[in-house]
Amino acid sequence: MLGSNSFPPELLTEVGRQLDYSDAQLLRLVCKRFDYAVQPIALSRLRLDWPQDPYYFDYVVEQLEAYSKPGVTAAFKRVKHLTIGHICTNFGDPASFDERIGVTPKTNYMVAMKMRVNFFFDLVKDLFRGDALRGLKSITYALSIFLIQTFDELKHFAAGRYVSELAQHLRPLQRLEILYLFKRPKEPYAEPLLAVFPPSRKLIVRGLDLGLLDEAAENWYTQHTRQDMDEIDVDMCFDEERIKKFFPPMDQHSSPPPHFSSLTLLYIGFQFQPHVFGYLRNLRSIHVIVSHPQMSPNDVPADRRRLIISNLWKQFSKERLYLEEITVAMPEAEDSLLDYLVEYPRPMLTYLDISRPTALGDHDELGNVLPSLPGRFYREVLPVIAPRLQHLRVSIGYGEANDWCLGRIPEAAENFKACTELTTLEMAVDPEITNIEQRNELVTGIFGTLPNLKSVVVRPNLYPAGWEDEFDTIRLE
Repeated sequence: MLGSNSFPPELLTEVGRQLDYSDAQLLRLVCKRFDYAVQPIALSRLRLDWPQDPYYFDYVVEQLEAYSKPGVTAAFKRVKHLTIGHICTNFGDPASFDERIGVTPKTNYMVAMKMRVNFFFDLVKDLFRGDALRGLKSITYALSIFLIQTFDELKHFAAGRYVSELAQHLRPLQRLEILYLFKRPKEPYAEPLLAVFPPSRKLIVRGLDLGLLDEAAENWYTQHTRQDMDEIDVDMCFDEERIKKFFPPMDQHSSPPPHFSSLTLLYIGFQFQPHVFGYLRNLRSIHVIVSHPQMSPNDVPADRRRLIISNLWKQFSKERLYLEEITVAMPEAEDSLLDYLVEYPRPMLTYLDISRPTALGDHDELGNVLPSLPGRFYREVLPVIAPRLQHLRVSIGYGEANDWCLGRIPEAAENFKACTELTTLEMAVDPEITNIEQRNELVTGIFGTLPNLKSVVVRPNLYPAGWEDEFDTIRLE
């Protein structure tokens, strides 16, 4: 029988590459040979996450020094992915390294704070300008806000900006991800504080547009996206004017422009110009918000909504642009969307989120809910998208009891059984099923055999008196 010693190290390393990061860490515990073989994977990540109180900075200092000097850690030069987490702290308080840098209880408060800041940022500078990060491929800024208190009249210092400026010394990245770029929209430090960042082939930004058409977000986007990027994935909202501004005709580019992998669209029925789809060929995800000039989305008449949104899905269908993730409100989920989903050439939709505010239902002139959409979805669309579907959320409005509710359309139960990759599900149950045990039995009977679905989130609906108006999770295990 062959043992692990019979496999070459290169093969063991390749095995490690097929594992999750946590599994690769566990594989190191098998034996020294496995440990050595999977070190390129298991030691490929570094996270800078500092406690708010510098009194507990012993580990932070040891970590920064270990990655600044060769021979201290086996991870030196192996780091491929850097995450910058919480870096907010207050150097006005005593630090664990005070004795080391000569700060005593008698040291002047402002002098002590300046000594702590200089010492700590020298460590950070050594990390970014040394050799430990030479092979870095990606950075994730998982920050809530980029502030550190320093000696500058006790004002806040943009530590995130400082770190990003240091990161410019790195080689171009394959991937740059910025999370929570804005934190508090009404406070003084709400502006995007990441003034600079290293060049990258792919840019991912979340939290860029707290308002639908925030001017600061547009300015940040204009300043920091470049034509030499391969892919852009930002959650900034695009309306017709932004589409015209940021998706110009291709002949205006000296080189191929970056492709968009996601799009948040404030849509009022305009037609995409043909050249726009040149930017969207790699589009995987779309979030559509229907609006109308000078009107709140909730004020748009139902017939107008159906008219303006149909243009979008018809254009996507004509261009044969089929997406993996779709988020829409139910007024946008009229027949043209269902026609589009049925036309998918192969199962590829993994994420579908459909919401239906009470005021925006598909109603006839008498206020009755039209039955065709849920019937078509469960009977025609679900069998097409079921094989790859991982996330499904169907949200109808409070007080609406209609055929979108689980238990209303018999074919839905059978077609759901084909959703073998489903991991998250959120929808309403027929409110006429007033007995909780019967409701739970209905849910477990339909979804209990799905291998990857562990629970179902039941949305509040027309619950009988005594039920709390809140989400309820039904566990299937």
